[in-house]
Amino acid sequence: MLTRDKPNRYRVPERTALQEAGVKAFVFTGGNVSLADTVRILIRALGRICQIVRDEPAPFIYHIGGSGRPARMD
Repeated sequence: MLTRDKPNRYRVPERTALQEAGVKAFVFTGGNVSLADTVRILIRALGRICQIVRDEPAPFIYHIGGSGRPARMD
């Protein structure tokens, strides 16, 4: 799952629901950036996202900031 829904990062019920559902989640936290910048950030992160999805068992939640480097949250 890829989302810009920041409450998924902070609200315990939302995080618990994702974890209980076995979701592999990436939450974009790049702030108020343009669509073009969002695409550039996600392109930078894509290789690492694919590696994480392939190699790590669910559930997990990563956030992706402006650097394009996914960081595990859970």
